[in-house]
Amino acid sequence: MLQKGQILHVLTILWDNLQESHPQLVPAKQIAEKMDMDFSALKPVLKVMKGMGVIEIDPDLHYTLITQKGLRWLSEYNPMQSSCYLDCMSEGGLVEEAIGGVSV
Repeated sequence: MLQKGQILHVLTILWDNLQESHPQLVPAKQIAEKMDMDFSALKPVLKVMKGMGVIEIDPDLHYTLITQKGLRWLSEYNPMQSSCYLDCMSEGGLVEEAIGGVSV
């Protein structure tokens, strides 16, 4: 069963990527490593999160990024940082920059 803590952890990892000067798509294996989780156990979590609309992921489950819905979801469950998350949701913000023309 998917737990809210897992979702928050994945979203936080993706959020941290947006803080980089040149955010990139995040390799799903990197997320698994940061969560100290087997990649095969992470795959269903990512699929559910994509279905929720909080992340985008390529069809082969290799690269991920947080969506604006994911930023809203994260700000809802981490209200202490809500203004930081919401700043990235503006038109032309970091979410769009992270995609960098790469289709997922």
